[in-house]
Amino acid sequence: NTLEWVRLFRPVPKINFKMSFLPHSDEEGLKLTANSMAEAVAHAKSMAKVTADEIIASPKENAAETFAARAANTLEWVNTLPMSYRIAGATAFVSTVFYLLPYQVLPFARTAALRIVLSFSGFIYKDSGQDGKAPKTSSRIEFRKKAYLAMVWLLCGRNPKLYSLQSTLPRLPVPSLQSTCDKYLASVRPLLSDVEFERTRVAVAEFLKKDGIGRKLQSNLKKYSWTKDNWMEEWWEKFAYLRGRTPLPVYSNWYGVDRSDSNTDSQVKRAASIITGALQFKKSLDTESMEPMRFMNIVPVCMHQYTRLFGTNRAPGREEDKLTTEGSSRHILVMCKGHPFVFDVYHKNGSRLTFAELQTQISAVLKKASEIGVNKSPVGIFTSWDRTNWAEARELILAEGADNSEAIKTIESALFGLCLDDQSPNEDQDLAQLTFIGNGTNRWYDKCFQVVIFANGRACCNTEHSWADAPIVSHLFAFMHDVEDQLFGSPEEPSTSSLPQPRAVSLSVTEEISSRMSKATQDYQTLHDSIQLKLYKFESFGKGFIKKCKVSPDAFIQMALQLAYYRLHGEFVLTYESAHTRQFLRGRTEAVRSVSPDSAAFVQAVDSISSNHTKVHLLRTACQAHVQYVRDAMQGSGVDRHLLGLKILSVYFGDDPAIFRDKGWQCEWKLSTSQTPVQRGPGGGFGPVSTEGYGVSYLVKEDFLVFHTTAWKQSGKNVDTLCKAIDQALLDMRAICQPKVGMSRSDSEQALDILS
Repeated sequence: NTLEWVRLFRPVPKINFKMSFLPHSDEEGLKLTANSMAEAVAHAKSMAKVTADEIIASPKENAAETFAARAANTLEWVNTLPMSYRIAGATAFVSTVFYLLPYQVLPFARTAALRIVLSFSGFIYKDSGQDGKAPKTSSRIEFRKKAYLAMVWLLCGRNPKLYSLQSTLPRLPVPSLQSTCDKYLASVRPLLSDVEFERTRVAVAEFLKKDGIGRKLQSNLKKYSWTKDNWMEEWWEKFAYLRGRTPLPVYSNWYGVDRSDSNTDSQVKRAASIITGALQFKKSLDTESMEPMRFMNIVPVCMHQYTRLFGTNRAPGREEDKLTTEGSSRHILVMCKGHPFVFDVYHKNGSRLTFAELQTQISAVLKKASEIGVNKSPVGIFTSWDRTNWAEARELILAEGADNSEAIKTIESALFGLCLDDQSPNEDQDLAQLTFIGNGTNRWYDKCFQVVIFANGRACCNTEHSWADAPIVSHLFAFMHDVEDQLFGSPEEPSTSSLPQPRAVSLSVTEEISSRMSKATQDYQTLHDSIQLKLYKFESFGKGFIKKCKVSPDAFIQMALQLAYYRLHGEFVLTYESAHTRQFLRGRTEAVRSVSPDSAAFVQAVDSISSNHTKVHLLRTACQAHVQYVRDAMQGSGVDRHLLGLKILSVYFGDDPAIFRDKGWQCEWKLSTSQTPVQRGPGGGFGPVSTEGYGVSYLVKEDFLVFHTTAWKQSGKNVDTLCKAIDQALLDMRAICQPKVGMSRSDSEQALDILS
């Protein structure tokens, strides 16, 4: 029936007939005319019916002829329209063909296709041997990788703008509840006794019941994820950072140490070159001339964090801090001798200050600070205090009048901070110590990032952590180092323009504020004296040797850290490694639980089994398990962010599942680790997450490794001892891997059975 109905719309032969109407003036004539018209209508109906029946019964006509006939009929009809209608129709046709299709429809289709492709990258590793199956399909995996990357490259297009691929990024998925719980149980097994693990297993089983609370929370989390670009973003920022009440130094801010091949020892020139590089980087962000970051220069990652690189400040609150971004600011903050100074880095016409002009302004700041002397009321020390006390002190400062309010606003809206220190450290250890927990009166820890320029021209950074992760600032500093090389390699041009003098930002300080300032200074000194930091360079080998062992360098080092800790303290502890999830829209990080049954088997085997064959196989098995966990975490299938989301929802709904009261969940991150994402320099570090643990950051180079280790003195742990243990663990693992021997799978399985 449908086909017959459609066929009726095909062109119908015209029915031609003629009727002659003679003029009649009498009644009889009118009747004759009416009868003639009725006969004509009846004749036309009969002809139309016959023609329609013939069309339905006729064989299918040639498609080209049909299209030509329709086009001719359409054109004939268009020609009967008024000229204004024809012009409007032609305009609509041209806009559709030359604008909507190439600039709207096709880009939308390309964006949708790329989002789909990026959402299903996991198929590359299907049946790769990581799930226990023999790795028989490595050639297929390589083919899948190449095909996948080629598809992504084609869909991304050439020279995409900075934020042009944001809409193609998939949303962070909500992992399977069963998968998360299975990984969770495996990760806590080496940490708990048999009795404790059985309690954890029962709590997880209860959480997983078909009609249990876990299923309800999982359903609500999925519904919540539909309403957000990234369901974890707001929660992570709030609960991991902004609601924390501890001081920013040590507890949150991280540091980066300067490269050793700087071209100048002048504090003024180094400061000017750093500012120049930062402003050039900002311009590439503002104009979106920088291409988005991509894995292997192909797979795009989220660039949202770059929107807060400049002009961001973390203002304290009594219960929760607040992030603000003033990306259109024109000035920077310069701390010198405890005094905050500001000056514009742009001319009135919008052009940047030149390298020579910036040197003039920095010299003016140093001169003014020397004339004024050391600040006896350094307001910057408040930013090192715990957040609630700083919030109360800030309220008192703002209450002193409009001048104080304007001064605080000026400081907090600066593009970034520059700290001109009087010390001249040369050793990386001293640079790290002074940047991490140095002169608290000459800092403003709330700023997005501060560049500390020492008197000998060395430049390090101290970065607030809540607004972004380390790779963003590391990218900025790599860019600034390249700009520095260009500046110092070309002749300088003298400054000829007349510039406004840098302005000292003064604040009115009452006795109450001064009293609180003294308490903040004492607390900062206590904090300074409580933390240990050790920067250690391991020069026996680097990733070049590790790759020859056919294992991941990152996994190899993680195994060495576990071996070192186990030898020192005789236990396995919850170990954190950061993995980014920036391939998802507004992604941040996921925790990699480095301790696993495989890693525990290897660590215990090193000093208890004599067979080197077994140790090699156990090491490779542990490294493969670690790599798989990292891959899962980067694909949004980790454990901790998922369980954190369920935990937050359980509090919201007033539930109290046993899994979150169990010891397995309450284990502390006693070993917090991360690989440093830097290209030049010895990297940087951070403080320990647990008061009883270590913070370990490491840089992996071709021929050497660098470790930044921290620990609290009151914990009884010693970073010097840890570094020695790491050194010995790496050397022992090299000895295990050096012999060119293999082993049978059965031997390895037997060893695993013995250890378990």
